[in-house]
Amino acid sequence: MFYKVVPRIKTSKELQPRNFDVVALQEVCLEEEQVLDWPGRQTNSRFYLSGGKDKKLGTGFIVRGKMQDRVFGFTAISERMCKLRIRGRFFNYSIINVHCPHEEKTDDEKEAFYATLEEVYDGCPRQDVKIIIGDMNARFVWCIGTKINKHTYTISSCVKFCGAEPLRML
Repeated sequence: MFYKVVPRIKTSKELQPRNFDVVALQEVCLEEEQVLDWPGRQTNSRFYLSGGKDKKLGTGFIVRGKMQDRVFGFTAISERMCKLRIRGRFFNYSIINVHCPHEEKTDDEKEAFYATLEEVYDGCPRQDVKIIIGDMNARFVWCIGTKINKHTYTISSCVKFCGAEPLRML
């Protein structure tokens, strides 16, 4: 149990001076869906985690302080995706946290992931502000002068998804 506790304390203490209220996590390496409270003056955080089957992947959120009261929904979709809903002043927010497959993965895996992402995105209430955040695993071709680097990759499929939806990529 100690190996799980120490990273949470360290992570929560790292966030404190930065004033982040909501943080998206990838590769949390836990096995199951969990919602964990971490009370205390220094930490006062809640962890929303969507783990993988073999402790390799996993996504989640850390919500700190007063923002915890605004969370009214968490859905663990898969080891690569979860969604958090937060009540806003004028609009609610649907934050989808993703850990996209690398370009080296099979086309079937990538297509299944993006089909799920599209389904989750379309399933968010129409009036919500929708945010997709996470590890997009986008790898870009880069050039120095006129020579192209030998270790180049194509841009990730996430750009195709953003082109199909009315989204901005930041």
